[in-house]
Amino acid sequence: MCKYSIHDQKTIDAKVGDNLTIGKTTASHDATYGTFHGETGCLTCVKDQTALTLSGIPVALQEKYGISAREVAVMVDKTDRQEDELFFKTTGTFVPLMQLANQGIAVYVGVKHSTDQAVADLIAEANKAAAQQNELADA
Repeated sequence: MCKYSIHDQKTIDAKVGDNLTIGKTTASHDATYGTFHGETGCLTCVKDQTALTLSGIPVALQEKYGISAREVAVMVDKTDRQEDELFFKTTGTFVPLMQLANQGIAVYVGVKHSTDQAVADLIAEANKAAAQQNELADA
């Protein structure tokens, strides 16, 4: 998630077990991005294909994207686009990080109460869906 445009700001790398929030950051060239923030408020880089557990998703977002208050998602780094997305397996939906910013959503890096195989399956499904999305965009 750490795009070149925010590298002029202090960042740390996320690790499994971190608790984050989703906010907005304005880069040096005045573009605004959806970003992750750690408990200290520092920008936190979440690597592509990282599984995340989100909780406290507001009802309006639940209804808009067909998701529940608590969901597992995978970070998808859209290097060809400015905005990163989260992939929700339950709906097969990609949601731009910016759409989730400043909504009070708690993010746990990793998957609570899951097996390694379940996480691997989730990431494989996100990869497959991203490839299909890219094929459609190129068509």
